[in-house]
Amino acid sequence: MKDLFAAALSALVISTASTAFAQSMSGVSVGGDRQQLDIIGSRPVATEAMGPHTIEKYQLSGGNELSVTYHRASGKIVYLETDWGGETAGAFADFEGFKFGKTTLSEIRAKLGSNGMSFKERPPVTPTPDGGLALFNSYEVNGSGTIATFVTSVSAVTVKSIKEKGSNPNVGDTAKLEAVIVGEKDYLETIWGSDKTKSPNYSAIDWPGNGSGQAPKSPQAALTKPEAADFPVERVYRGKTAKPDFSGSNAHFRDFRTRIRQGMAGGPGFAGEYSVIQFGSARAAQR
Repeated sequence: MKDLFAAALSALVISTASTAFAQSMSGVSVGGDRQQLDIIGSRPVATEAMGPHTIEKYQLSGGNELSVTYHRASGKIVYLETDWGGETAGAFADFEGFKFGKTTLSEIRAKLGSNGMSFKERPPVTPTPDGGLALFNSYEVNGSGTIATFVTSVSAVTVKSIKEKGSNPNVGDTAKLEAVIVGEKDYLETIWGSDKTKSPNYSAIDWPGNGSGQAPKSPQAALTKPEAADFPVERVYRGKTAKPDFSGSNAHFRDFRTRIRQGMAGGPGFAGEYSVIQFGSARAAQR
């Protein structure tokens, strides 16, 4: 059961976190711990240090690429970006109802109610290396300290055609979704600046699955620890208990190996198949 400690710990962190954790892509959440990256199931194709942060890039199925930025000291994820790889199979975007290469900027504006906002140091329109254009439309996410940015693009061929014909088409109908970015507000302001310009009728948006239409939970309720009674089960696991694996990515649990082994000796006490061991503010689970 290699990497089970990391996976189980991430699952508990997600279930007890604030609403900021709801903004996730490919199962990885802004505000979560970098251990969530184990869920991707592959090694990063590129790694880069940027100040106190580390940027890791992963190749996803369908040809898309996921870029993750986390704080090295705390492991906290502060930025996620999914870029479309161009394959039809990778057209699904993590924001429900949007598809890479298909959803237009006009459709994004209609769905979200406005043209969003732009950062002073992150130009709303920039040229791409191939001669096209990239457009950035950002929106604050309700109930969180995060900002979502939808990047649409106009191809170089279309730009050339516009110049040659001298036409003035609606760029909203031409630009199509190329990337989705979700980042902590404080982090984005360090790289894009704190000054912003908001469009008319601007308002923050709801992230799908973030409790849209429901009354916001109080901070105390959001941080309530799950109890065994919250997870009724039909049977309790009575088989042989797996030995904890303290190698590889689980090596950092070695300092707690005695406490973990003692906790596992009592058998499952959570959801019928897990032992939950607490030491300080950290938790681990093992089947």
